[in-house]
Amino acid sequence: MTPPRRWRLSALIALVTTALIVTTLALAFWVFNTQLMASLEHANGDRVENLAQAIALRKDVGLALKGPAPVPVATGQPTSELQRTIDRLRATLDVDFIVVMTPASLRLTHPNRARIGHHFIGGDEVGALTRGESYVSYAKGTLGISLRGFSPVMDAQGNVIGAVSVGVTMSKLSPLLDRNRWELLATLGAIGALGAVIAVWFSRTVKRQLLNMEPRDIAHLVQEREAMLDAMQDGVLAIDSTGRVRRINPAGRRLLERLERAPLAAGDLLETRFPELSMLADNHLEGAHQTVQLDDTTLLATFSPILWKQERQGGLITFRDKNDVHVLAEELTGVRRYAEALRASTHEFKNKIHVIQGLVHLKDLPALERYVKEIMEHRVTPSNTLGGQVQEPALAGFLLGKQSEARERAITLDLQVSARIGAQSHSRTVHDLVSILGNVLDNAFEALAETQAPQVCLLMDREGESLSIQVQDNGPGIDPAIADRLFERGVSGKGAHRGLGLSLVKERLDTAGGDIAVYSTPGEGTLIEMMYPYWSDDDVDEQ
Repeated sequence: MTPPRRWRLSALIALVTTALIVTTLALAFWVFNTQLMASLEHANGDRVENLAQAIALRKDVGLALKGPAPVPVATGQPTSELQRTIDRLRATLDVDFIVVMTPASLRLTHPNRARIGHHFIGGDEVGALTRGESYVSYAKGTLGISLRGFSPVMDAQGNVIGAVSVGVTMSKLSPLLDRNRWELLATLGAIGALGAVIAVWFSRTVKRQLLNMEPRDIAHLVQEREAMLDAMQDGVLAIDSTGRVRRINPAGRRLLERLERAPLAAGDLLETRFPELSMLADNHLEGAHQTVQLDDTTLLATFSPILWKQERQGGLITFRDKNDVHVLAEELTGVRRYAEALRASTHEFKNKIHVIQGLVHLKDLPALERYVKEIMEHRVTPSNTLGGQVQEPALAGFLLGKQSEARERAITLDLQVSARIGAQSHSRTVHDLVSILGNVLDNAFEALAETQAPQVCLLMDREGESLSIQVQDNGPGIDPAIADRLFERGVSGKGAHRGLGLSLVKERLDTAGGDIAVYSTPGEGTLIEMMYPYWSDDDVDEQ
């Protein structure tokens, strides 16, 4: 079955607009035609009435009416002087008939001489003959339907002695009406054609304004955009060119509702409610991440303008809690560090397997026995120590991986755990510790790149409800020029695009309520001491 055809928006607008124009023009034609006919009848009615009044005042008309009663004109009888005068007037005045009649309605004059002496036909002459009135009538006579003007003829004493009727037939008015009607039709046709052109132009203009999309496409697009905004985890705030809120998605509403401020609604002026966010649009930093402090919440926000023909029609502000961004970044960093630790362990394990395989192939059993003992003394003992003291699996695995990495780098990593570190059910704490230890140990390993007999000592101990961490290396130490700005982003003695590790460590410790101190002597090494709040699951069970 063929699906029903859908009208395109431009064609539909043009069709509807043209239909409205045609209907309007048809109604206008009917109104104008009616008014034209009424105007013509009124103008000609006034004319024939005025002519009848003028002829009724003529002396020859009054004298003729005072004479003997008219009789039917016989064939061959000469035309009376009054009839000849009236015929000349009729031709001059361009009317169809001028009839002079007696009080008995007998005609003294008529365009058809055979009608003279006969009664006037129509019955509308009574008002002029009996009441002495002048008026206009519309009736059917011997010449057809006509518009008649009547006027009484008075004697010196004011008595009605007859009447005059002047008329034009409708057949005479029809050509004039038709001529005016065709002129009206031509004018309305021109207006209609112009209206059709305007309708097509208007429909195309509307289509361009709607980006050449059909209503169904616009509806689908709006639904898709709404679904996308509702599904986003970032807050999205749309404002118009005046800075008033147009829309805010659910994630943004939830984030702003954490603040001790009235809820933000559509139509609110953003500058008066959240001036901190309004400043993003004024800074003209399009697409750049900016930190915005709202009460005790720090947001990471960006502003993107909405442009139409190079003119700003508003903008979109996207924002997210900076702590959530940090947590996500640290989780990704932790995963990366787990992957690096596993890679180092796997690489070391493969190397040892290759050695064992070679000794087996050579059948050198004494050498194989010595090598396995060395592995046991070098690796198994520390692993048992970690397994007994560090009971958080993710942290223990990470530390084992760092031991393998240190061996690959030919660095001696002395790992000492003075107190049992219980398992942790909060993944954020584990990710924080992995990020903190990973950044500090990576810095230490990189600092020992050109040091003879490089050594790193990692000491972990529980002090009350905190985990004490000390990392010491025998590297070149920290450059005194940057010692005071060590925790600032981008500050590093290792070149450009560095200086993020310790700043992240500082931020994580500050957020958790921990502390960090750095002691360094040029040429002798660096000591970093950290305190991180740590409650294991065993601690909770004992309370």
